Amino acid sequence: MGTIRRLVALAVIGGGALLAGPAVAGADVLYNQTDSAATPNANSGLPNYSPSNLFSVGDYNRTADDFTVPDGATWSIHDVGVTGAYNANPGSVVNVYIYPDAGGHPGTASFTQEGITATGGPNYQVPLTGVPNLTAGRYWITVQQDASGGGGYWSWGTRSVQSGAAAQWFRTAIGIVSCPTNTWTLRAACWPSDNPDQTFALRGTNLTPPPAATKPANTAPPRIKGRTDVGSKLKVSLGAWTGSAPITYREQWKSCNARGKRCKNIKGATKRAFTLSGKYIGHRLVVTVRASNSAGSAVASSKASSVVTR
Repeated sequence: MGTIRRLVALAVIGGGALLAGPAVAGADVLYNQTDSAATPNANSGLPNYSPSNLFSVGDYNRTADDFTVPDGATWSIHDVGVTGAYNANPGSVVNVYIYPDAGGHPGTASFTQEGITATGGPNYQVPLTGVPNLTAGRYWITVQQDASGGGGYWSWGTRSVQSGAAAQWFRTAIGIVSCPTNTWTLRAACWPSDNPDQTFALRGTNLTPPPAATKPANTAPPRIKGRTDVGSKLKVSLGAWTGSAPITYREQWKSCNARGKRCKNIKGATKRAFTLSGKYIGHRLVVTVRASNSAGSAVASSKASSVVTR
């Protein structure tokens, strides 16, 4: 493909939403920077798209953008989704490269998968196989069109906000773009644009086991509120608890002697409110709250109420 062809303005074919591809069983969206996608010009995809193509051996360009695996996480990536545009349809075969960060630039590729048949072009959904598990840190990803068959080329959609580092571009010595060769350079310096990032999303599995659940623990006891004369309604606050969510609570009202001792459960009194009847005159009431979650349960008791009077 000649150098003039590579600068033909992109006729945008089939824009639209990203992540329209089929979901991978058990896969979650691990990383998503598809918001704030740039809109191409009416008759040209440039400058809001960035070429990323293989034309022949030794004649190619690549766009790369970064993502970060958070501390404590390990990701298994199953597929990547990107927006893009064609100047003419070059087919649906793409290459994907993942690089560790090397001082703010892509390092040597740690994952390479070439000749992948993608779906949904030019907004590609690209299945990946054999991606090594990625532990915490910064990485870069390239999606590159295989345009070696001629007939057109593809460019990757940009994004008007920046997450992490700005996108980078690499080209071999062949080409006419005024940009350093055989080294990673800020993409916006090679293809002038106000848009610093590329649009993409990663789906897969977070292999990091969730933190172990902790059983509830009471940090402030329940409290009984209200008047203690017959006919009045007492209410109890749950107090304060720590522990892994979700936590469920169960109240139990108890009738005690005038000293607040020898307390016995009141049958059926398991709600947060309790109405006093004459049978409790001369008694005090206490409430216990049982907090439960997947790790266990704990019980806390309120102070005794005032003595119930007429």
